[in-house]
Amino acid sequence: MIGKSVLILSPKDRLDEAAAMVARVREGQAIERAECVRVRRDGTTFPVSLTISPILDADGAVIGVCGIVRDLTGQRRDQREIAEWRDKAFKWMEDLEQSQRLSVMRDFERELKVIDLQREVERLRRLAAQDPRELGDEG
Repeated sequence: MIGKSVLILSPKDRLDEAAAMVARVREGQAIERAECVRVRRDGTTFPVSLTISPILDADGAVIGVCGIVRDLTGQRRDQREIAEWRDKAFKWMEDLEQSQRLSVMRDFERELKVIDLQREVERLRRLAAQDPRELGDEG
């Protein structure tokens, strides 16, 4: 964009941010990987990473600017997808843990029923081993 102000690439609500960057570069400071928002030709905004360096003459005066603008749209999309998959994985792990807990509880309940059944069998064996006259009201 030779000969045009970089401010036209900034959203109207972020002109102060862009103007501050321009002022820093005019003072001879470089800006490395500043994340901000820019405007496309169609008016939509998109995230970018900016690296801006002043171009100096032999006396050290700023005579131009060299800038690199890197569109971060794909990176942000990838970060959102990774976060979504991470959330799904955590949910799956929670579901698996819950399922395992339920399985352990069912196994424990079965064991308790077996123990109760064994006690009942032992009680019935004791009763069967007793003399019927001693049983009284139990039989």
